[in-house]
Amino acid sequence: MIIILCFVLGASVFLAWHFLEYNFIKKYAIETNFVRQNCLITGGSSGIGLEIARFFIRDGFNVFIISIEDEDNTKKAKQYLQKFNIHNVTISFIHFDLSSGDDQREELWRKLTNNNKIKISHLVNNAGFGVLGPFSSVSWQDHSRCIEVNVRAMSHLSHMFIRQKEIQVRRIMHTSSIGSLYPCSNFLVYGCTKSFIKNMSYGLRCESNCHNQESKLTITTLLPGVTSTPLLTKSKFNSANFFNILPVLSAEDVAQCAYYHMMCGHSYAIPGLFNKFVVFGLMFCPEWISSRLSEMMMRLPTKG
Repeated sequence: MIIILCFVLGASVFLAWHFLEYNFIKKYAIETNFVRQNCLITGGSSGIGLEIARFFIRDGFNVFIISIEDEDNTKKAKQYLQKFNIHNVTISFIHFDLSSGDDQREELWRKLTNNNKIKISHLVNNAGFGVLGPFSSVSWQDHSRCIEVNVRAMSHLSHMFIRQKEIQVRRIMHTSSIGSLYPCSNFLVYGCTKSFIKNMSYGLRCESNCHNQESKLTITTLLPGVTSTPLLTKSKFNSANFFNILPVLSAEDVAQCAYYHMMCGHSYAIPGLFNKFVVFGLMFCPEWISSRLSEMMMRLPTKG
């Protein structure tokens, strides 16, 4: 009986949280207006990153977008974002492979900031890469690139961003996943990189609270569930069992939630009622249950 009451109470709290958050997001989208600042977004030419860029542009930010998309897709993305450019801000697409290495990323940062003369006030580490399949069947080159983009590039950009001086308020958003909370069978390295992102974000937030800094630094971790983005197609997500089980959110809804929580300086952004229940449930879920659920959801269809 006590367990049932606790579950009902928890469910009520989550429902209230979800609907209050939704109303605040709608209100926030109407009332906010920011002074011209600069934002850097990785993986911003499609999916969640593109929609996040849209909200920054709407609120008067100059936006720099790092992407490896081809020229046609980049052109379409820029045309889409120009529809929201009511403040005549700068929208720059930078074709760059984040897996290029440390020296190339540092050179990119120097060019982007004009040797630190241009200050980046907001950083969205959204770029992500992953290949679906058993660990041993995926090539090591794909695993290595996943780690390079999802972990090393994210950490490197965050490091260069935080070392900037003379900025009163700095905000970072890291795109993790609810997959960071449980073992991701058949998507193992991707899930591990997302766990790294979540833990690093939390650690950075603790550091920023502990150390006296000249400027305020906030770090927000985005924990989306299954989202309708190009990653679904590229990684062949739709072949896994969970694609037919779990609700799929639109990139716009996820981006709206992410943007609101980032600008408020919150620790986490969890879009969607179902995803909130998942995060809440995994807090109390034994490891053997979460492992079994992962095996069921991430099971791939047998060939033949």
